[in-house]
Amino acid sequence: MKHKALNQLVCAAVVSGRFQETLLQNPAKAIAAGYMGQSFSLLPEEKQALLKIKAQNIEDFAAQVYDWISNKGKSAANQESLSIRYAGVENLIEIPAAVNPNASYYPASVPVHI
Repeated sequence: MKHKALNQLVCAAVVSGRFQETLLQNPAKAIAAGYMGQSFSLLPEEKQALLKIKAQNIEDFAAQVYDWISNKGKSAANQESLSIRYAGVENLIEIPAAVNPNASYYPASVPVHI
């Protein structure tokens, strides 16, 4: 799966208010700290993209991550929204595909062990 570390990072921000706050206020610190003892295996270009994001909430952050992925011209598999299945919980948390309220959503689940 492409951009697995980005999905894991967004998942961590969704399930942890403390990590989310750090990510929104200081992405470099959040990336360096990792989550629950695990680091994020981000590619250098992914890390650079994350450090440029300015967002007030996790929905906007995820939308900007999605925009970055989709604007890279990657395969259709990367055009999916960031929907996350975490820690064996069967409910999906849907993150908007774009800030546009008319945006389409394409669910995809990513198993993340936190």
